[in-house]
This record gives sequence, structure tokens and C-alpha cells, in this order.
Amino acid sequence: MATINYSIDEDAAARYLTVEWSGISSGDEGEAFHCAGLRIASIHFHGTFSGGVNILATNETSPSAYFIIDSTSSARINLPAYPSVGYIKPNFPSGSGSLNVSILFLVR
Repeated sequence: MATINYSIDEDAAARYLTVEWSGISSGDEGEAFHCAGLRIASIHFHGTFSGGVNILATNETSPSAYFIIDSTSSARINLPAYPSVGYIKPNFPSGSGSLNVSILFLVR
């Protein structure tokens, strides 16, 4: 199991940023992204994979207990039910293939 680091593409003038975890394989988990104060606009799961991929989140100041706020077993874009959380990360506990997870955040 590897921890996959994220990259950030930010457009301050447009007031958004995209956080992406690339090359997630079965058993991997993404590095937690501190997103308090940002609004989750959409979650994009893309790649060739099978099995369940989860988006985990917590509002703890020192994250230790995460909860699933979204999951999928196929490529798609989702509009989340949870507009804001403190920390967020993907995990791919079982399956095959690899994928990227991109989350679009809006700056409040």
C-alpha cells in the first residue's frame, strides 16, 4: 500500500483549485488534503479500474478517523452531498487497474 501525493492546479482570479491524486492502484491511499474553508464542487474518478474507490473525509483537527462520503466502481463525475469538510483523501482498498481522482474546490 502506497500513499499517493496530490498535485494542485490553482486559479486565484477564478477562485477555484483542483486537487488531483494520480496513479492510484489497488491498496493505495491518497495523502490527506486540508480543505477547510473550501467548497467541494465536484469529484471526478477517471482511469481504467474495477473495484470500489472511496472518498474519505474528517473534520478532526488531527485527522485519525475518516468516514466515506463518496464511492464508485466506475469512472464518473459526482456532485457531492457534503459541500465542505476539514480533510479529504481517496482510497482504493481493493480491485484492479489504476485511476486518478480530481476534486474541484471553490474558494469561498
